Amino acid sequence: LTLTAIAPESRVAIVLRRTGYRPARVELPAPAAGSAARVVEPLERSDEVVRVRFVSTPPGAEVTRTGQPPGADRTYTPAELFVDAGQVQRFTLTMPGRVPLVIEPFTPARGERDLEKGGALVAGAPLRIEATLDGMVTVEGAPHCQGMALPAACVLAPGSHAFDYAGPDGSRIH
Repeated sequence: LTLTAIAPESRVAIVLRRTGYRPARVELPAPAAGSAARVVEPLERSDEVVRVRFVSTPPGAEVTRTGQPPGADRTYTPAELFVDAGQVQRFTLTMPGRVPLVIEPFTPARGERDLEKGGALVAGAPLRIEATLDGMVTVEGAPHCQGMALPAACVLAPGSHAFDYAGPDGSRIH
């Protein structure tokens, strides 16, 4: 911060703010013209937010809020994010060629300190599901492949999978 319109030696009050921390107010005399002052003020963590560390094996998975598109500033594991306390949080970790890891929804408590969420992303292959009719499809046992409009695509682990189709006329196929 550079201040140029304050008389030297006059008292200056500065409020320091950072997401996840309580604001801190600092008062100090303005330095003489041409000189500088350095202020170091420890900030206290806020009870309103909780820091969550996201990890994955392998590292480098993209962290997104479940059901929302990635933001402009993409975040990759390992990463630390501040989330609102007392609210349900839903996140998914994704990586090309791997089955997305849908993290179990969690609600951090006020004042809770650091949490760690994550796990292993297993190798998978993309599957495209098409039908001659409109409808929705769900892949059993794949939380990232639920209620998808056709045509749909999702990455699945090797093995057998069951699908549920729901047509616009109420028809169902398993």
